[in-house]
Amino acid sequence: MIISRRQFLNSGATVVAAGATVPAMLMNLAHARAAENDKSTKDRVLVVFELSGGNDGINTLVPYKDPAYAKMRPTLAIAEKDLNILDAHTGVGLHPSMTGFADLFKNKQLAVIQGAGYPQANRSHFRSMEIWHRGSPDNAVTTGFLGRYYETACAKDNASVVPIIHYGKNRPEIFKAGKAPAMSVNAIDDFYPMNQKPESVAISTLYKNMKAGADPAMAGGPMKPEDVLSPTEIVQATGMDIVKGTEVIKKLLKNPRTPKAEYPTDRSSAGLKVFAQMIVENLGTKLFYVSLGGFDTHARQAEGHSNLMAQLSSSISAFLADLKAENKDKDVMVMVFSEFGRRTKENGSAGTDHGAASVMFFAGGSVKGGLYGAYPSLSDLDDGDLKYKVDFRDCYATLLEHYLGTSADRILPNHKGRLDFV
Repeated sequence: MIISRRQFLNSGATVVAAGATVPAMLMNLAHARAAENDKSTKDRVLVVFELSGGNDGINTLVPYKDPAYAKMRPTLAIAEKDLNILDAHTGVGLHPSMTGFADLFKNKQLAVIQGAGYPQANRSHFRSMEIWHRGSPDNAVTTGFLGRYYETACAKDNASVVPIIHYGKNRPEIFKAGKAPAMSVNAIDDFYPMNQKPESVAISTLYKNMKAGADPAMAGGPMKPEDVLSPTEIVQATGMDIVKGTEVIKKLLKNPRTPKAEYPTDRSSAGLKVFAQMIVENLGTKLFYVSLGGFDTHARQAEGHSNLMAQLSSSISAFLADLKAENKDKDVMVMVFSEFGRRTKENGSAGTDHGAASVMFFAGGSVKGGLYGAYPSLSDLDDGDLKYKVDFRDCYATLLEHYLGTSADRILPNHKGRLDFV
């Protein structure tokens, strides 16, 4: 029997129900189509939480039953009695400071991806972060995977004047694309000062060369007159009314809501509080981004890493508790990643050096909580580093297809891996 394209596209849910009898490629497309036909996905938002510097995944998700762990880390190893045990059978537990994440895990709202990485890991901060942001180790890929997602699946239908927001001044590469209009909370006064008109040159500076898809945050050097876009050109190039968007954010910052959970006082938590207010006030923002720095722990790692783990865990757990109190947590997912992990052996400075595979987290009301992948061996190593067990693009494809409701093939061509955390 010949099935028309229209018939197939309209029958996504039926194909999904067929399960194992359908080839994997067809199943992936069917899942995406079913999600796109499900109007409940249109209100879903993603919060990206980046751990900058290379988080030590081994002391984040600790393989306490592996005898090699204590031998490789004579001063940094964490005792079993101090951990938040996640699985006594396989012997893994969260860092002692991560009590908030431990509670999310118990409540099935935290997916822990063990051994996330990619083939032939790059140990350069800059290059590895590019790979994670772009969703590809191919040098020919120069745009961010969420920028491509927005251009492909959201640009025509999203009516929000603030569709993408990041807490920081430089636009993250993850949003880099010609028609992905990312706005910075911290940069508002840079491009729309109180004492200047909206047509200020500073607006044009921020979005110069957007027509060509260049990243204005990464472009340095003095401005040339021919590089400056007019406000009209900016709106045409990005599909964004930057003046209206700025006014919305400035009004929001002047009238902060009272959170329904207690956030820590660090910078990333401040960003999450702003994001929670935007979500509660239904501003239509689809993508959010915040980062936490300090993870390049080459020396005296123990105390600093403990503080960072506490900030990460408590800020995200407070954010989700705040949204749950507002009945908004089901449509919010937080993705946590770092550009690489650390080496298995501690160094002579009571720290760890650049490594490879690490741990990712997905948290929220739509997550199927649990452990995913397998913990990498501490004895079967790749030049002293953990071998990855889950390609991070499997996580991206799952996120795009099963949560955000679009075909991952349009964003990550030819990548077929999927997980089941959504």
